[in-house]
Amino acid sequence: MTTFIQLHLLTAYPAANLNRDDTGAPKTVVLGGATRLRISSQSLKRAWRTSELFEQALAGNIGIRSGRIAREAAQILVESGIDAKKAVEYVKNIANYFGKVKAERRPEEEWPNAE
Repeated sequence: MTTFIQLHLLTAYPAANLNRDDTGAPKTVVLGGATRLRISSQSLKRAWRTSELFEQALAGNIGIRSGRIAREAAQILVESGIDAKKAVEYVKNIANYFGKVKAERRPEEEWPNAE
C-alpha cells in the first residue's frame, strides 16, 4: 500500500467575500469544529490566471479564452471594413465547424453593433 501525506492548510486573506455561492452568500466549510470561509479552486485558478505576475512569467504565451474569441474575431472583421451583421454571421458559421455553438449567455450588445 502506498503511503501519502495529505495537508490541510489555512491561509489568511483580507476581510472580503472572495467566493460566493449561487445565493451570493460566502462559501463555508466546517473544519476542526469551526465554520470557516471556503475559496474554491476555480476561484484561485482564475486569480492566478489574471494576475500580473502570471502574465509576466508567461509573456506572449497566454491564450485567449475560447468563449470570447468569436466576439473578438467579429470585432476585427468590423474594424477591417466588413459590415457588422455579416461579420457576426461569418464568425458564427466558422464556429459551427469547430463544435457546437452554445446559446448566448450574454446580451447581443457585446457583439459588434449589427443593427
